[in-house]
Amino acid sequence: METYEDTNIQFLYDFKITNAYFIEKDEPKLYKIYELLKLFDGVMYHTVKAQQHFIENFKLYSKANEKEFNYLVEATYHLNYCIRNISTLDDIMNRIIVEIYLYMIPTARLKSRKSDYIKDYYYSTILKDELIEIKLPAVGKINRNTKNTRHIATHNGITFIVENVIEENGMSAFYGFDSSIIKEKQTKTLNKYRRYIYKDLEKAKISIIQIKKVLFPILDEVDRRYF
Repeated sequence: METYEDTNIQFLYDFKITNAYFIEKDEPKLYKIYELLKLFDGVMYHTVKAQQHFIENFKLYSKANEKEFNYLVEATYHLNYCIRNISTLDDIMNRIIVEIYLYMIPTARLKSRKSDYIKDYYYSTILKDELIEIKLPAVGKINRNTKNTRHIATHNGITFIVENVIEENGMSAFYGFDSSIIKEKQTKTLNKYRRYIYKDLEKAKISIIQIKKVLFPILDEVDRRYF
């Protein structure tokens, strides 16, 4: 996947492995982590681009007098895509955390790499390991704000476009999507999700920084063996 060159919210933005072939051959566990970093970076690229398109179309929707619904559809499409990607980023990050532990502790064993078991393993084993010297981030941190929204979107088919029906004095009032009262309600809703996405991506940055401090010295040392 592509590297998103306008941000350092990726693992491999400023760090390149020059001898990946030899690492894959001699250090398969470490190479598996490296592959997860690349996967994370690829999904992050799409997430950030979706976030950008969401914000751009949201701004156009907020200011426009014409084609407002077109901008709204574009904004909500990219919002939905962004939130789903954040959930994927959380799953990949959880895998990275556990795989680093397995690499650092050769005697450690993992029965399954399913998402729920990964989380259980962190809490039942990694978190309780008082002898481990490395500081790893906690699992399940990235999608704290958007997790419930993603769940609703997946199972209930949420579109993020507000209903154009408002209850007033016990009566249902219908409005056009271009009416000021609906636009105000819609803008408030999109602003809420905009904050959620921002907070989750900030959490992602913190986890990335923590992982870099632990993993990059190891990758760098192994990479230098083959010069």
